[in-house]
Amino acid sequence: MKTCSYCGFLNQYQAANCANCRQPLVIESYTPAKGTIPQKLRLAPGNILQTPASTYTVQQEIGSGGFGTVYLVHDNLNREFAVKILHLWEIHPKDHEEVMGRFTREYEAGKVASPFIVQSINRGQCGGNPFIVMEYCPNGDLRQKMNRHWDEPSVNRVAGNILMGLHQLHSSGIIHRDLKPENILFGKEHIAMLSDFGISGFLQNRSTRADWRGHVKNVFGTVVYMPPEQLDVKTAFRSVAPATDIFGFGVLMYELLTQGKLPFGDFEEFTQNRQLFFDKVKKGQLTPPQTYRQNLSNNWITILGQCLHPDPSKRFGSALELLRYIPASQTISPPNPPQTPPKPVTKNTLTLQIMNGDEYGRQYHLSQLLRKKGKSILTLGWYDKQNPYDNDIPIVENYTKYISRYHATLEYAHNKWYIRDGQWRCINNLWQWKKSKNGTLVNSQTVTINGQPIYHNDIITVGDT
Repeated sequence: MKTCSYCGFLNQYQAANCANCRQPLVIESYTPAKGTIPQKLRLAPGNILQTPASTYTVQQEIGSGGFGTVYLVHDNLNREFAVKILHLWEIHPKDHEEVMGRFTREYEAGKVASPFIVQSINRGQCGGNPFIVMEYCPNGDLRQKMNRHWDEPSVNRVAGNILMGLHQLHSSGIIHRDLKPENILFGKEHIAMLSDFGISGFLQNRSTRADWRGHVKNVFGTVVYMPPEQLDVKTAFRSVAPATDIFGFGVLMYELLTQGKLPFGDFEEFTQNRQLFFDKVKKGQLTPPQTYRQNLSNNWITILGQCLHPDPSKRFGSALELLRYIPASQTISPPNPPQTPPKPVTKNTLTLQIMNGDEYGRQYHLSQLLRKKGKSILTLGWYDKQNPYDNDIPIVENYTKYISRYHATLEYAHNKWYIRDGQWRCINNLWQWKKSKNGTLVNSQTVTINGQPIYHNDIITVGDT
């Protein structure tokens, strides 16, 4: 129900205007008290969404599915934006806090400045449901264009756009995790842009189990783009790294090049025998793309094969590396790699910042920690509330359990910083090196117990953080 801000009359939630005074219904953005039950909310054309920063008038609904609805809105300067409202009322109350946190991280991902990423503009809550105001992309999504024939120069352009967006996202410490045609939108200049950064993939993953109403939701749209290491819930966060998105990119481009075919079987095969489908993914048994497109260039055959390799270490190491394999007919030039190795950071210049995780934005000034601890090493691991001082850098992980208690070690030696997987631990009265359970990555590459130097702008990945 919506209360009219003009006369106080209580209206049905679908109404655009007050049934009593006929004024447009204004929905104000506010942060509800903790424990408030979110309202079942649908906006109608003419509704006014009021935030402290701006006023938006709903024009029409332009997309719905999964756990949210997207509306076209105009602000008070008549500029077009899209508003995505999360249906928090459809999600089990015990998951609300986690989902809200991930939705906030999606908003932050949209703040990465790039012409290849749909930009976040504003955010708020209405009826207890969070929303994001985003850049509006008037030319639809890739799913709507999937079944037409794409010549390779056009494919190259789209691939270049996507890879540039992924490169810029990964360089900010963010993994998309839900790359699929519905999440590639086309802006005013027909540039392919990334949207929907991980929240849908996370929610769809949750819904592979029966939801709290006892129903199983449709998750096909996400699962067929998942790499094998993400299909097993026991290992799903061991490799939340760029290799995850490289695999999704491979499925996406296979589909684009073959007019909608999928590399490991169609939806019907998936629904009839999921285990057989998953086995083919895990073994890398894809249907050769030239089965569907006989004149496909050898370059793209090679690209698809490497992107879809079941072993993440055998895929392209980064979006930037892959971008260099896309033929020169693309309209974008990838950034040039540094000609000389970067200089290792010094003791006084290294700061560790959480870019994706439960404590987004938190910073650790490592030189200050060294002085405080009076030693040359810092330990990094899971934050245990019962033993809060186990690690010098305690990583909060409230909802998953993929960070080891003794995960990694940062060391300052010979005027350089190093990182090693694992820590020295006393086990059965014997000191020994104990590796992490799920590995430590630096720029998508596995770190060994021997360690490696770290540099400014390196991306360290532990679990989902």
